[in-house]
Order: sequence, then structure tokens, then C-alpha cells
Amino acid sequence: MNLFLAPARPLFLSLLAGLLMGVVPGTTFAQGGFVLPPGSSEPYPGDTSLTDSVGPSSPISSPGDSGAVTGAPVSSDTLTNVPLPDRSPGTDSIVIEDHPRIEQWEYMDAGAPRYTLNGKLPYRETYIQSGTMAAFGGALLGLAGAITWYQQAWYPDSTKGPFNFQVDWSYAKEFDKVGHAFGGWMASYCSYEAFIASGLSQDDAAAWGVAGGLFFQTFIEVQDGFHTNYGFDWTDQLGNMIGAGFFYAQRKVPFFRNFDPKWSVGPSGRDSAREAAQIRSRLIVDDYDRQDMWLSIKMHNLLPDDLKPYWPKWLQLAVGAGARDVELTGYKPYRVLHLSLDYNLVEMLPDLGPFGNWLVQGLNAFHLPAPALQLWPKVKFELIYPFRL
Repeated sequence: MNLFLAPARPLFLSLLAGLLMGVVPGTTFAQGGFVLPPGSSEPYPGDTSLTDSVGPSSPISSPGDSGAVTGAPVSSDTLTNVPLPDRSPGTDSIVIEDHPRIEQWEYMDAGAPRYTLNGKLPYRETYIQSGTMAAFGGALLGLAGAITWYQQAWYPDSTKGPFNFQVDWSYAKEFDKVGHAFGGWMASYCSYEAFIASGLSQDDAAAWGVAGGLFFQTFIEVQDGFHTNYGFDWTDQLGNMIGAGFFYAQRKVPFFRNFDPKWSVGPSGRDSAREAAQIRSRLIVDDYDRQDMWLSIKMHNLLPDDLKPYWPKWLQLAVGAGARDVELTGYKPYRVLHLSLDYNLVEMLPDLGPFGNWLVQGLNAFHLPAPALQLWPKVKFELIYPFRL
């Protein structure tokens, strides 16, 4: 519980500060520090960046200046040798940075660099960027509102009712629960990335990211609770929790980062029947005939050292499973199981810059077409699964 309560006070204060920024003149927040207002040369209260930076190589230290080297108080006369900040025309403000960030070697995923939305490494301790936090919070509330509107518009009045519980474990041959697990993982990933960009430390972002992911998934499940045909399904919620829990385990236990949950979508083998049943009008996330869930394994990291040179780091193996003929009248649903090659896009693609690398990192959650061996219901080789040549 302390994982969630520790940053709660600064989170609340930052949201309050974000609301005040638009109406209170003076100091504002910026990514990486405070921005001083034009014409001001004073650091914010408590700033020690000038005195703490004094050392043997500092321009204000000298062989006879023991106070500067030992950290004793520095006189105002001594500070006259400190280069003044840039006040050239067109320079409206300066940024003072005294909140340390972690090193790149501390922000890795199974041997590969991890990237952030703003291209900067996370802070070592939480230092909330109020503007970014408010923007992501507004986007989340907007998304929740859009989902509420869609659910209410999609459900006919005849299917709306009081909140109820229903369990449908066997739906889509149980792969509906696997889909919820992936949804919990992905929602936690997106929340984590938003909190990192908002200034939270790795530990705080992991805890609050899981909380945000579960909130989003639970919100959708609660909406189903008011549908007479669906209801709140605790097995769906269990899938949400498993996915979010696995994401948290990955952030805390590096070994788990060798296993990537992935999702893929492709054509169906029953297109004519599907057209007749108008299945294509459904959301793709509910269309289990077209999707598979995967667990992709970073084989290079798990091989013995003498075999690593023979296995490219960007090449992975993935185990995928799905369900077919789920909602077609006259067809019996069945499961499919595949073993496929997979790609680690972060390792395979060249450096695309801060935002490009972060985008590739997110796209790595999708399994791209690749050679695959179907293991169930019958063994067969497929050259570019899920497409059929």
C-alpha cells in the first residue's frame, strides 16, 4: 500500500499546481526543472545548484580557496567569477536542473536500452511535471468519457439494467480471459509511460502505472455490469489483474523482461460465413476469429554463452494461441496453437531518435507476420502467418 501512498501527496499538489499555472504569474514548471520568469536571476527557494557544484574543477575554486573546495560558505565576492546565464536577445528564461536522473545502464530491458516519450531518462526520485501530468490526466478522463458514451450508445435500452454479476468462463474457448490479461498489461504499460514522462521515478511509475491500468480495465468491466446480457465477470477482472501483475513483475524482476506479451490480428478463414453473420461490424478487440495472443521469448539472452553468437539478438521465438469460429452459427469453436519466429524491433531497427525509438518500443507489443508452425488442431507450416499464401 505504501507503494501507492508514497507519491500521493506530491501527485495531489502537482495537479493543484497545474490548475494554478494558468492564473498565477511567475514561476512555471518545465520538463527537467523550473523556468525562471524573464528578468529574474534568482533560483527557486532551496536551490543549491551553485554552491553544491563547487569543486576543484569549478571556476570559483583556486589553490588557496579552501572554502570553495571544502564546501564552506562562499562569499558573494567569490561568485563574481561564475559565468552569468545567457541573457542574449531572444532568451526569455533559463532552466535550473538539480534533480538527478538515472543512468542509461539503469534503464534497460533484458540488455536493450529502454526509451521514454520525452527522450529523457527518468528522475532518480519523483519530481512531478505538473503540465504533463495534467495533460495525461485530461486525456484519460476524456477516454473514459468516450468509452462511457460508446457503451451507452451501443447497448440497446432493452439490455440496460441494474448492476449484476455474470460469469462466462468458456466464451471464446477461454481466450477472452487471455485477451483481458493482455489488456491489463497494455493498459499498465501505457499508464507507466505516461507517469514516467510526468516525472515519477521508476518505482513510483510502476506502482501507479499498474493502478492506472487496473482502473481503466475495471472501468470497462463495471460498464458491462449494467448490461443484462454480460454483467460484471470476476474471471474477466482476474485476467485484468494477471496482466497488470505481470507488467509490475517485469519492472521489479529483470528476468521477466525476457518474455514479451504480444498481440496480432489477421484475416479469417470463414470470411463468407462471417459476412453473413455481420461479424465484421464488431470491434476488432472482440473479434477472436482474427486475433492471437503471444508470449515472445528473447532467446539470445537465455542461451548458454557459447551459443549466443549464433542467435541474433533481434530474433525471438513466440508461442501463440487463439480461438476460431467463436460466434458463427453452425460451426463449432476450436483452439489454435502456433510456434512462430518473432522480431525484437528495438534490437532490429536502427536508431530513429528519441521519439522514434520510444514509438518502436511500443510497437514491439505487436506480433508481426512471420513463418510459423501450427501445432494444433493439426500440424502444418505457414510461411507468413497469419496471412495465407
